[in-house]
Amino acid sequence: MSPLVKFFVVFLLSFPVLAQSYQFKLEGSFSAQRDTDLPVTVNYTIDWNETSSTIQGVYRDNFYAQKGPQVVSGTVTTNGRSFNTILTEEMEGVKSIVINMQGAGIISGTVPLTLKAQDNLGTVIELANNPGIMTATDRGSPQTGNCVIGFGALTGYCGLYSGNFNEVSDNANRCDISSSGQARIELATNTEFNLYSNYINSINNDYTTIGIFLPSPQSNNVSITGRECGSIPGTTFITGNCKTLNLSGVFYDQASNITFTGTLNMNDEVTGETCTYSLALTREVVY
Repeated sequence: MSPLVKFFVVFLLSFPVLAQSYQFKLEGSFSAQRDTDLPVTVNYTIDWNETSSTIQGVYRDNFYAQKGPQVVSGTVTTNGRSFNTILTEEMEGVKSIVINMQGAGIISGTVPLTLKAQDNLGTVIELANNPGIMTATDRGSPQTGNCVIGFGALTGYCGLYSGNFNEVSDNANRCDISSSGQARIELATNTEFNLYSNYINSINNDYTTIGIFLPSPQSNNVSITGRECGSIPGTTFITGNCKTLNLSGVFYDQASNITFTGTLNMNDEVTGETCTYSLALTREVVY
């Protein structure tokens, strides 16, 4: 492949990420010390969306992230925010960048930060307490809607999906989410996929979160994996045993209907008990 072709391939692959609109931006810099070289000034930016408790976005800098934007995840608490970036390739002994920010809510201006550049064992290679600058970008913009920012190819697909939950296997008779006819899969506005085993007109709304997707997915195909160590409504898996949940499939935009076809699998990590459902669903409630 010629250098010119390689350039256009990289450009096209990266464009959906770079073009995505995010709610917030953080900009800052720190000095990377090296034994044999002069210190390197690392300039970084983080663009992200957040819910009341989670962060998803992209991290960029001019040194550790030379391969392009890196996925950043994190948490939101009443005390502040935490950002965690695991680099796709180790650079100068650094595998992850962890930034802790003081202060929650919408902030515009200088914010105190603690930044750690760590190796693959979590040993701190660089430590900086330089402040950063946070700005709110698309927060509250009326044209963004409830299912746009961070949704990429899944933009506009949020809602409640009902239809055929067909039990394919259940090796220990642990699952019964199809008998009532009230099972639902939800794509929520906070990027979560949720399983409702018995959804009855917003009255009985016990649900299990299957997982969340990375920012700006580039296709309608999904493969979401999560973990639940409590009880799962509609099943008799042992409470306390952690269960792995996986939802995989594809969304179709068919005229006025959005449909989802795929597979839901639940597996007890301790006993190996598992059940699998095939899904053929249509969106019945639009968010």
